[in-house]
Amino acid sequence: IDNSLYRPLSKAMFAIEWQMAPNSPALSHWMNVLFYAISCVVLFWVLSLCFKGNYVIPFITSMLFAAHPLHTEVVANIKSRDEILCLLFCLMATGATLLYAKSQKKRYLLLSGILFFLAFLSKESAITWLAVIPLFVYFFTPLNTKEILKSSVPLFIAAIIFLLIRSKIVSPGSAVILIEDNYLSGIKDILSREANAIFLLGVYLKQLIFPISMISDGSYNHFKEVGLSNVYFLTSLIAHIALLVYAVIRFKKRDVFSFSIFYYFITLSLVSNVFFLIGTNYGERLLYMPSLAFCLAIAVLLSRIFSTEQMESKPTLSSVFSQNKLSMVSMLVIALLYSVSTIARNREWHDNSTLYGADVLKVPESAHMHFYFANHISSDDEVAKIQDSLAIKKIYERALEHLDISTDIHPRYS
Repeated sequence: IDNSLYRPLSKAMFAIEWQMAPNSPALSHWMNVLFYAISCVVLFWVLSLCFKGNYVIPFITSMLFAAHPLHTEVVANIKSRDEILCLLFCLMATGATLLYAKSQKKRYLLLSGILFFLAFLSKESAITWLAVIPLFVYFFTPLNTKEILKSSVPLFIAAIIFLLIRSKIVSPGSAVILIEDNYLSGIKDILSREANAIFLLGVYLKQLIFPISMISDGSYNHFKEVGLSNVYFLTSLIAHIALLVYAVIRFKKRDVFSFSIFYYFITLSLVSNVFFLIGTNYGERLLYMPSLAFCLAIAVLLSRIFSTEQMESKPTLSSVFSQNKLSMVSMLVIALLYSVSTIARNREWHDNSTLYGADVLKVPESAHMHFYFANHISSDDEVAKIQDSLAIKKIYERALEHLDISTDIHPRYS
């Protein structure tokens, strides 16, 4: 039992759904789809508050976010309801804070605190939004530092209440991180460990830009340990330093690219393995929240390249397209390419058989994936579907082959 996590909201929802439809995952899958769709709508609303009079950037950002292939795991995997709900409530809390900045009505402060508390009940990573929401206010409202701090008070109160509750429920101490789950835990040299963590950040960045091949497991030994002179590590290091330098230089100018970069680094910080190790060295679900920065940056880039015009206060769909044809066509091309990849990946996420069968070919040196595949095909439920005893014997032999591969990759995994 994992006693280090406290995410009661999604678990309560699962319990209700199980009572309504026991042993049937369809309801929970549709709930994930529903909350994902609501998140995209709320994202458009929040960005519309940020980009007053320009609905093109919010629209393009939301469309790219909705279509991005890396989100397939979050939506298709029922367990990742926590990721979806966390971002949804964080965005809603941001919207409430922006409404307060606009109207100075205190009820929006109370609402922001309540919504932020719900985000914490969804997933602990909501804590990064203690920095993100003030960042939104700084970049997209005229509030001064004192007013920004005032608008953040309900957020800190919500965080303190959650942490106090959590401290009474979860087990003290930190969980043991196994090398099978996170290969970085097996690297004793700190510099080498950091180099590998930064190398993986480069993989994340590449996946955001070119989400071609997606995997459900990237643990030991799919990614090979890299050294300080490795070209991929150096490329990732230079790219991230360049992004950070640009963000700092353009911060006072309230450049949207600066905002996107800071948002990306902040929301990725807890799962980056740079500051502390987590339970896995790689997971596409971990990019769900940070990917918003990439989608926003692309939307702003398209609008600047094609000189997006300001929209009227009540635009129609036709006016959005007619006044911003090149931006919209570019977005549609990207979204179409993303959708093709998303649909293909969704087929692989149909069930455990299709997922493990596809991914064991993509990550042939992952000890975990060979175990997952072998464990699934030889499970009682799967074997019960087979009537022929000879076929059952072949299934067991195939499972043993993959278990042998798994222990060959990592002997301790036996």
